[in-house]
Amino acid sequence: MNIGIDVSLLSNEWDGIGTYILSELKYIANENTNDIFYLYSNKPVIIDLNISRNFIVREDNTNGHLKWLLTKLKKHLIEDKIDVFWQPNFLLPYRIKGMKLIVTVHDLSGYAYMEFASMKNNIAHRLFLKRTCKCADRILAISKSCMEDIEKYLRIPSHKIKVIYNGMKMFN
Repeated sequence: MNIGIDVSLLSNEWDGIGTYILSELKYIANENTNDIFYLYSNKPVIIDLNISRNFIVREDNTNGHLKWLLTKLKKHLIEDKIDVFWQPNFLLPYRIKGMKLIVTVHDLSGYAYMEFASMKNNIAHRLFLKRTCKCADRILAISKSCMEDIEKYLRIPSHKIKVIYNGMKMFN
């Protein structure tokens, strides 16, 4: 199986979600699998990923993550015949026939906790999060509370959501 992962957050200084991506990549690298993992970024990744034979890195040099996500990334996903695409942050590319989409949702600050989030974050959540969750075949929520917020604010049915706490196995 060909699995694509957006690792764009590793192209500059990162915080929680970047750490989450690295943690999951380390886990995947230690698995005995014949799957091929394509790691995509709109900019060169600034860390040595120390990847194994079943990882292929595709780095572009494109300003604007959203523009890249909707244009160049889609082209790469088709060329690489990706079966499953995982977005560890909440922006999915447009659907490609035959490709499953998985997204991780870390919080719904743009809906449930607007006063604690930045204006940029609130706008991004309002513009993209609901569409992303409706398009996704599977949503990974980082907590039960996050899952409940997805159900409440975005009206996504619970059968599409799986709670996977940070630091636990993702691919069972």
